[in-house]
Amino acid sequence: MKPNLFPALCLTTLLAVTAAPAALAQDHARQLSERCMLCHGERGENHLLGIPRIGGREFYDLLATMSRFRTGERLHPVMSAIMQSVDEVEMVEVAGYFSEQAGAGIN
Repeated sequence: MKPNLFPALCLTTLLAVTAAPAALAQDHARQLSERCMLCHGERGENHLLGIPRIGGREFYDLLATMSRFRTGERLHPVMSAIMQSVDEVEMVEVAGYFSEQAGAGIN
């Protein structure tokens, strides 16, 4: 008697199809975050004086901080300029990327 491999094949296909969009979204968020990485570090773990570590911070805290730079409520020549060139969807993706960088710590 031959084993029925159809259920296993279906499950494998389903897992591959559902994992692919998540991986693409993560790659896109990482690409959007590359400008931030120049100062804040690849995982938001910057160790330079005066530049905060952002990796592992709360998503909504990061998003609120970026919004304050964008609206001019908070001013910094570099951050204000960068936030003017980023739309709301991109801000959400960048905040999501850095908030998921566990272990980077906060200063």
